[in-house]
Amino acid sequence: PTRRRRDERWCSFFRQDTQWGVPKAYAVFELLTPFPRSSARATVLSRLYEAMLRSGLLEDLLYDAQCAGLSFEVSASPRGMLLFFGGFDDRLADFAQACVEAILAFDPTSKKGRFEPQRDILDRELESISSQQPFEQAGYWTSLALSSPNFSIEELRSALRKVTALDVGAFATQLWQREPLYGFALCYGNLRADEADKLVATVENALPFQPLQEGLWPASAQTKIPLHPRGPGCVLIHDALDPAEENSAVTVTFQVGAARDPDGRQLWAAMQVLSALVRDGFFSELRTKQQLGYIVTSLADRKEGVNRLLFIVQGTVLNPVAVMSRIDAFLEEARAGLA
Repeated sequence: PTRRRRDERWCSFFRQDTQWGVPKAYAVFELLTPFPRSSARATVLSRLYEAMLRSGLLEDLLYDAQCAGLSFEVSASPRGMLLFFGGFDDRLADFAQACVEAILAFDPTSKKGRFEPQRDILDRELESISSQQPFEQAGYWTSLALSSPNFSIEELRSALRKVTALDVGAFATQLWQREPLYGFALCYGNLRADEADKLVATVENALPFQPLQEGLWPASAQTKIPLHPRGPGCVLIHDALDPAEENSAVTVTFQVGAARDPDGRQLWAAMQVLSALVRDGFFSELRTKQQLGYIVTSLADRKEGVNRLLFIVQGTVLNPVAVMSRIDAFLEEARAGLA
């Protein structure tokens, strides 16, 4: 994509579709603000507002738009709010304006907001972690330890019990009328550059805001795993949230550079190759030969821009510390084999 604009309010990019020739276009707008993730309470309110807004707009706008070949999504992201518009390009700017106006006019305290059902859904979603499998819970604890900003399930559920529809309305007012923002936009598809600029200007005019200074832009971060005096890394141990759970899980996480490093692409490619080289051997050794668990896998992924190599084992044969020792033994052997 080529950058079309960079000023105190917006940074926009554009890329024309020269391959498919379909009369459609897509636009993603990210509005940077630390407000939706500033506290457990704000996080809960942003989740409720997102769900209530989607439910309210579905009745008045989104169903007819879908029938006309247009789509719209709004969601809270770790860095602020995301708006997505897609569909036939000749109507996209008008559709984007209608969506933004509908967002600003939406009243979370009205019946269309349906506060109580959405709060119940969110509460059940938060509560459901106790019934997840141990390896999923291990991922939750790892994320809670390494991701920032982040809040525990207990903090979120406690905040959820105290909020009302009026609080959601106050959150929306604060977000759209008082909080400074900064916008990133990407337009792609059957558009010319001037049409992409017009689309960004349409959203800008429909959604005026005070600019957020670059030094205040939110940035989700991954905590660097500390080096322990007796060796690299650290060990976190937590009981399963379900006392009746018989299985245990071990997740070993290696952080390997970041996507924005000068050699980020080359390092990510090397990570993918390394993951492919050890995946089958890891499964064969710990699942087939040692039979340590029915879930045995390894993979490479990215978390908030940080490259990670994960090794996961879940089962009932050994306690987690013993399983971790078996994983360490496999990695030592694999390292020797790759040398």
